[in-house]
Amino acid sequence: MSNFSFLQQEFFAIHDSAKKAESYLMTDARAACWYARMTLEQIVDWLYRYDRNYSSYDTSLGARVHDPCFKLNAGEAIFTKATVVIGIGNRAAHGKAARAMDATTAVTELFHISYWLAHTYGKNARPSPTLQFNLDLVPKATQHSTVTLEQLKAHEAAIKLLRIT
Repeated sequence: MSNFSFLQQEFFAIHDSAKKAESYLMTDARAACWYARMTLEQIVDWLYRYDRNYSSYDTSLGARVHDPCFKLNAGEAIFTKATVVIGIGNRAAHGKAARAMDATTAVTELFHISYWLAHTYGKNARPSPTLQFNLDLVPKATQHSTVTLEQLKAHEAAIKLLRIT
């Protein structure tokens, strides 16, 4: 069971990335922060691809989130949560130390953004209005190898190549 299980049926790729962020929460704060940011990028890409109310000439995550159409359509709360995830994720991606508190914040804010996505755009599997992020659902300290900055960058490059094709 995962905090992000509600995404699995209709947003499978986003679910997979969000679950990865959650899986690193107790063992590798930097990886959790990075995966939270990467998942946010997938969500924003989805919005700009499938909702005609979102449009931007710049395809970078920061530019899209700060585009006036994002705040207008997603709302102030989602905009603020997205900027928090971006800030924490960028610090992690650039080799800055990530604390457990940063990782918890990033993954929790990602949960709220993911909930909003599924609640707003889900067709068959909308999450319950009472659903909340639950630390008890986070996998307990499963030993992952520490992810290096180089591995994160290589993974990001591979994902960007997949988007192009």
